[in-house]
Amino acid sequence: MNERGKSLRRETSALSRRGVLLFIVFGAVVGVNRAAVAAAGSPSDVVAAIYKAAAGPGGKYDDGASIFFDPASRKRFLSKNLEVELKAMEKRTPKGDEPDLDFDPVCACNDPSVLDLKITMESQTDTQAVVVANFQSHDEKDRIVLRYLLVKENGAWKVDDIISTGKDKWQVSKIVTGQCPNC
Repeated sequence: MNERGKSLRRETSALSRRGVLLFIVFGAVVGVNRAAVAAAGSPSDVVAAIYKAAAGPGGKYDDGASIFFDPASRKRFLSKNLEVELKAMEKRTPKGDEPDLDFDPVCACNDPSVLDLKITMESQTDTQAVVVANFQSHDEKDRIVLRYLLVKENGAWKVDDIISTGKDKWQVSKIVTGQCPNC
């Protein structure tokens, strides 16, 4: 084979390696983007995932992770704004005292019980959504009704506030900022 043939063969081989490398990189990027979109889910999917995490492996809400008290869950489910407010609340709480938020808003309780959970989309724009979770708790006859206010951050839906509209009325953002003394 002459020099020109050898040179052409090396160039073709190099182009083939580059093509394969570009194909692999492109496939990885597309795969990562698909995974990010799948992880983002709909606002209702996010609220359902919150209750699934809270229910724990046994599904009985006795060994699950609370999005308000578990650091990994906070990062996964809460907006940056709500995370900052929670950290500020914890910082201003004297050592040994209970913080203002002294219950789990996801179940509106200290003793988790979520029965007959129904999750519905109330409204949605490109950047904000309201999802309603309502359920029975223990033997109470009135259903617990919680409105989850979600915002889109970096392509993912995050909880920015929770408002209880049932018989006990409260709002997480007001509790954690000390604006709800009777909650």
